[in-house]
Amino acid sequence: MLAAAGPVSAQVSLTTLGSAYTQDFNTLASSGTTNSTVPAGWAFLETGTSANTTYAADTGSGNGGNTYSYGAASAADRAFGALQSGSVIPSLGAAFTNDTGATITDLAISFTGEQWRIGNTSTARDDRLEFEYSLDATGLGTGTWTAATALNFVNPIKTAATAGALDGNATANRTAVSGSIGSLSIPAGATFWIRWKDFNATGADDGLAIDDFSLTPTGTLPLPNLSINDVSVTEGAAGNTINATFTVSLSAPAPAGGVTFDIATADGTATTANSDYVAKSLTAQTITAGNTSYTFDVVVNGDSAIEADETFLVNVSNVTGATVTDGQGQGTILNDDAAVPQLSINDVSVTEGNSGTTAAQFTITSSVAAPAGGYTLNFATADDTATVADGDYLGASGTVSIPSGQTTATVDITVNGDATWEPNETFFVNLSGAPAGTQIADGQGVGTITNDDPIPLLSIGNASVVEGHSGTALLNFPLTLSVPAPAAGVTFTVNTADGTATAGSDYVAIVNGSGSIASGQTSGTLSVTVNGDTVAEPNETFTVTLSAPVNAGLGTATATGTITNDDAVEIHDIQGTGLASPLVNQGVLTVNNVVTGKGPQGFTMQAPDARADADLNTSEAIYVFTSTAPTVQVGDLVNVAATVAEFNGLTELTNATITVVSSGSPLPTAVEFNATVPSPNPATPTCTVSGSNFECFEFMRVHIADGLVSTGNQRFGSPATETFAEAFITADGRRGVREPGLLYPLVPTAGNLAAGQWDGNPELFELDADYFGAVPVDTPLVGNSRFTATGVLGYDFGDYELWATELTLTDTAAVPRPVRDSRGSTDLRIGAFNMLRFCDTTNNGSGSDPCLAPTPTQAQFDAKVARLSAYVKDVLKLPDVLGTEEVENLTVLQALATKLTADSGVPYTARLEEGNDVGGIDVGFLVRTDRVTINTVTQLGKTLTWNDPTGSPTALLNDRPPLLLEASFTGGGGNLPFAVMVVHPKSRSCVDAPTGASCVQADVDRNRQKRFLQGKYHAEQIQAFQQAHPGTILTVVGDFNDYQFSDGWTHMVGAMEGRYDDAANLLDYAGNTVVNPPLWNAVMSLPENDRYSFTFTENFGVFQGFNTRDVPTLQVLDHGLLNVTARSLFTGFDYGRADNDAPAEWERQCNLVPTPAPPACPHPAIGVSDHDGFVFVLATDRIFANGYDPAP
Repeated sequence: MLAAAGPVSAQVSLTTLGSAYTQDFNTLASSGTTNSTVPAGWAFLETGTSANTTYAADTGSGNGGNTYSYGAASAADRAFGALQSGSVIPSLGAAFTNDTGATITDLAISFTGEQWRIGNTSTARDDRLEFEYSLDATGLGTGTWTAATALNFVNPIKTAATAGALDGNATANRTAVSGSIGSLSIPAGATFWIRWKDFNATGADDGLAIDDFSLTPTGTLPLPNLSINDVSVTEGAAGNTINATFTVSLSAPAPAGGVTFDIATADGTATTANSDYVAKSLTAQTITAGNTSYTFDVVVNGDSAIEADETFLVNVSNVTGATVTDGQGQGTILNDDAAVPQLSINDVSVTEGNSGTTAAQFTITSSVAAPAGGYTLNFATADDTATVADGDYLGASGTVSIPSGQTTATVDITVNGDATWEPNETFFVNLSGAPAGTQIADGQGVGTITNDDPIPLLSIGNASVVEGHSGTALLNFPLTLSVPAPAAGVTFTVNTADGTATAGSDYVAIVNGSGSIASGQTSGTLSVTVNGDTVAEPNETFTVTLSAPVNAGLGTATATGTITNDDAVEIHDIQGTGLASPLVNQGVLTVNNVVTGKGPQGFTMQAPDARADADLNTSEAIYVFTSTAPTVQVGDLVNVAATVAEFNGLTELTNATITVVSSGSPLPTAVEFNATVPSPNPATPTCTVSGSNFECFEFMRVHIADGLVSTGNQRFGSPATETFAEAFITADGRRGVREPGLLYPLVPTAGNLAAGQWDGNPELFELDADYFGAVPVDTPLVGNSRFTATGVLGYDFGDYELWATELTLTDTAAVPRPVRDSRGSTDLRIGAFNMLRFCDTTNNGSGSDPCLAPTPTQAQFDAKVARLSAYVKDVLKLPDVLGTEEVENLTVLQALATKLTADSGVPYTARLEEGNDVGGIDVGFLVRTDRVTINTVTQLGKTLTWNDPTGSPTALLNDRPPLLLEASFTGGGGNLPFAVMVVHPKSRSCVDAPTGASCVQADVDRNRQKRFLQGKYHAEQIQAFQQAHPGTILTVVGDFNDYQFSDGWTHMVGAMEGRYDDAANLLDYAGNTVVNPPLWNAVMSLPENDRYSFTFTENFGVFQGFNTRDVPTLQVLDHGLLNVTARSLFTGFDYGRADNDAPAEWERQCNLVPTPAPPACPHPAIGVSDHDGFVFVLATDRIFANGYDPAP
């Protein structure tokens, strides 16, 4: 590829915001074919094998790829243009420099697009000059370019009978183009580029040009900086004045409208009170547009006083039109009076000490050295808060002399130490009798005696007392002082205040009472009278507050008094009717309750049947937390004094004192859980007051006569703390399957009223089979197993669960559970299986492996192949055709076919076509070549596009395009044509509702629309096949990522069946292709409890007393759709169970490499995928010459 750039002369200089630069291109050459002169700042660039650095003058007659000066022959009116060919790709453009002094934020651009040649003589199509700009380019072929499609010039003439020249000045051949580019930040002095790139149109390109170009920059000029200077003036003699002139300056001329501000003086060491200067304040002062300064005069008064230089301030405020860099000027008044010696005494602070004396040394200072004979003056002490009478210091008076040539002398005052706390105290040392020719500038020194003895801190502590059943008791609060009380002792005021305890009935109030601690003491007691009663109630509290201490400070001023209840409370009163106990954090006593179960850190107890209240909303049982293994036994009658607590939503008793009254008590009658309890309807929960299905049974004994394990044991921890943990169960014999309707709590709207609402299976809860020892630890529970159980309804980390004390499995399901056997050679067996990221050992991405991260090792790949082979052989029982999903490429699928052939002795071959999935997964087929002859395998819709609202308008629609197998079944000696389409549309992620930053409403809308369009396309292909091949067996299989009913948004399965219901879907299908005759979903031949191929944990958040209601839901995502012919031969459909029903620990063990032997991994097929595959059977021996036997 060659690149050649024509000359560019400097850049276009933009000097004024709002002023348009224009170019009519009339300086371009009007003749010749090797021209190079272009307007200043403009350039052109050609790439390709025939690129050069010249342009040609042309009327539109030339059809060669080139850069052109278009116009009528020899005419002065020119346009700058281009025509692309296979060997020349031209670009036109210009460079601009920002010389406005401001930052350019917007560019307004307009031009006339002219078409001077039509090259296309077939179907109308677009050709265009595509506009782009760059802020870092140094030429037309460098830098980063941003498209501005509004400024593209698109050919007005799309096609013609004959290719040839057009008059670009004719109205029909011209287009006015204008637009703006905003949100720019082009600093002063920077250069930017614009260009038009010639688009490569289909067939012969057109000759396109630009003319009458205009570019107008806009932006904002920076504000000038404003500052005020500092000024110094000599004050002058008394009676005179002088002006201190301040200048307010701008760094650049004031903009239009000028610069306004307020200006005013302010005192510094110079003050208006001392008449040092005359105050001045002005508002709304202006530096007019174009000017740069303003002056402000301040009158300074002269005097004859000897003083230091003094300062005042001038402040500029409320500035508009400029940026303040220095808004305060300082005026300095320079003293010019002769100096008189000044005498002064300093202030002194000393720490008193606990005994003895300390000298407070004062220094008398002269401003000049003393002359011959020195300076002598008088001093004398004087009391302030420190007094001679109290012994704080020793009074003194006399004279003090500054020797000749010296500037200082000292006077020592004796301070007495003590050990008594008192405030800091002060006394004075006064000077008098200044020598002639001197002045006393500061004649009083302040002596501060700093106290170093601690102030006593008074504190009160919390206290409690058992109330008793009658009479009164004293609740004694401890009082403490941080140091012994001083000689006068410490006194204080006392007040009580109600908490949950009420003055009068529960205790005797103290209002503005008084208390004291005697001299020398450090502690005391404050007593409050408490009234006894026989009412069962929570512990109650009140507060005592100390205030107004004398001779002390306050440490802890408030304490809580707790009146401990000693009256028994029934468990149903502790539990209450709500989600939390009304007595939380209170001490309670509950007596004569029966131990019903014991665990490693506590036990449950329940009131005997005779003491149960009549309120169904209260539980009669509770958990007692002991932290270690409890010593009580089931059947013990116990009394428990403890504190009520809520732990992760669980009401329990903690800090318990337990007394065993007797043993061998009968256990309370268990509550029956069945088809109606717990309620399957979230609108009518069993516990009506709390709005929960389970709260009113918390820790009560429960019996389940016919329970069903919905999903196998969970596994918790890494490393595992529980390998075979809780399993989800129901008491009504139904699995926790996904049912029709919107995901709870979403409700239908006018667009999908018929969808209804799925309730989320509120009757589902957990079974912890080994917590109370009903089964040994690590006992596996398999999904679809039936049982009877008795136990206690517990609550653990947000989920209600049955802690079984008795458990009997009445029907233990097996895993794996294979599909049915073939009846014979004439059975055509077709299935599908999602193989869960069946990926090779090569990372085909630039970072982590897009198919599976980390990339599988060879050992991991070999183990996956072996386990998939075991699944197809042992669980799916070697189907004739198996549609496969989530397979990376044909090589890995063929590796499985080879392994399957070796393991089973049955010949298999693989078919797969690469699709568009960003993760690299595709759909394919495994085909038994001993019973099936492959005719064709066709990929459908790989290049089909759609307008992605969050992406490209030409985005690919089908991530994993469907694959259509057309074949002949030769089993039993026949030659029966049939077809299988394998599909794997878009996943269900981000479809129901927004879930966060990565799934906003725009993403939800986009995903629903894409699924709708994929379903529509698949339906069109199904209908097209039916119409082209009437009577031929057609089945559609795969992972549809959709249910057998609508989710309320769109129903891809319904579209492919031909049973789409607009009333049940937000996106309507009316007017689109409908499959007719409709297909039938073979999943519907299964009992409802068996309709699942995938498990998804739905999170409903806070729900009916659950902190987080997260429920594993069994869903049908893998379907088999049959046309009328196929259904007439149908004999049965089965899922091969090896994943959804297995305990999580089995799945983990089976995924280890190498695969462990049983019992750790009962069968290598377990957990090889997160889907269960399926097989259905078509009895081809039903076919007769005159039609078909009826389907069973």
